[in-house]
Amino acid sequence: MAGISIKGLDEVLKKAELLQNDAFVSSLVRQSASIALADMIGRVADEGLAADGTKIGKYSTKPIYVSGTATPPPKAPLNGKYGESEFADGKPHKSKYYAQGYSQYKTDTGRNLLGSVNLSLTRNMLTDFSLNNNFSDAPIKTSRGWGLGFRQSDNKKKLDGNEKRFNKAILSGITSNEEQHIEDFLNDYISDLFK
Repeated sequence: MAGISIKGLDEVLKKAELLQNDAFVSSLVRQSASIALADMIGRVADEGLAADGTKIGKYSTKPIYVSGTATPPPKAPLNGKYGESEFADGKPHKSKYYAQGYSQYKTDTGRNLLGSVNLSLTRNMLTDFSLNNNFSDAPIKTSRGWGLGFRQSDNKKKLDGNEKRFNKAILSGITSNEEQHIEDFLNDYISDLFK
């Protein structure tokens, strides 16, 4: 039986073989994880939303004292419960009293723009959240070796603590919109491949 040549078929078959190539698939997974990373950090830092699309939580309004050496420091003056700057013995206060608790402290330091939790007091945890193929404790892992995780294990502990505290996935899951963004990227990429 004689073979026939169909114009363009060889090129299509070569492209289809890419979908079975581990390096190519790994590259797609890496690009998809990069999209998720950007979406997730924006969701948490800018919108204060958990993976289920609801607010992460509210800041406590239980009265507190915040040390003058806290990061960020409370705005001056440091004072006691009744607004006094010194104790009865004349020594200055080393902390500031917030009648409306942590929520008031966040507002006072300009970090409560949403009125709800966004896990970005110092930005350390969110700036450490990144794409890598070496994370053993990544909140989001894939079977193709790429995942989202933390370079500093303390930040993984912070995430675990916050997810337990607020009883919801924050960075250990993605929203349906984030999932759709990845799906759209993959569909467009594969569609463009066969053009």
